[in-house]
Formats: sequence, structure tokens, C-alpha cells
Amino acid sequence: SNNEDIDISNTEIIELVIKSIGKGAYRPIKEILAYLIPVWLEKKIIKIDLPIIHIRISGNSRNVGKKVKHVMFTFTILNNLKNIFKPNNHHTLILYPGIENYESLEVALNTLITNLNSIKDGYKD
Repeated sequence: SNNEDIDISNTEIIELVIKSIGKGAYRPIKEILAYLIPVWLEKKIIKIDLPIIHIRISGNSRNVGKKVKHVMFTFTILNNLKNIFKPNNHHTLILYPGIENYESLEVALNTLITNLNSIKDGYKD
């Protein structure tokens, strides 16, 4: 029996996974931007006369706790390159228990894609 079989037969892990099914979290990028844009303007990270924000979205899965996988998507702005690697400059968009596969990513990213399409030609608060 390989290590994967041992994890799957562990009743504590099975219970945790069953309890977490459907318990993903999503924060709309528009709401995060509504909060952050005034701060970025004040700190002169973005300029009112050149109101273009370059966003990098990244996602990855990690084992959390006893090998229960979670997938997380974050974004940061590329306008602030000197602070790009600081954790406070990465904002969580999506977090859900599970693995990265086409079906789960399609469901998880659908709302984010809709939000991005609505702001790509200009964000209006």
C-alpha cells in the first residue's frame, strides 16, 4: 500500500474533507480594488493621471494540515515592483479545498473571469 492509500483511509482526514466540501471562499476583485485603489493613490503607487493597474493573478495548491489539499488564487499589482514579494501585497481571491483539475478550476474561476471581463475596459466604483 502506498502513502496515498494510507491518507485516504484515515477516517479523520475523510471526515475533514467531507465537512469542507462546498466550503470554498471567493472575494470579488472589484470589492478588493474598491478598498485598495484609494490607498494606492495616496501612497502614489498608482497615479490619477495614468490610472492603469497591471494585475498578476496566480494560483497553486498546497497540502494543509494532514495532507488535505487546498487551492488558492491571489493577485498582486505589478505597478509596485519593489514590494511585489511582500505577503501584504498579495490578496486572496479564491480558496477552496480540493485539487487542481480542469473541472474544479473551471467552476472556481468562472466568477473571477466574469469580474475581470467587467473591469478590463475600465473600473468604475
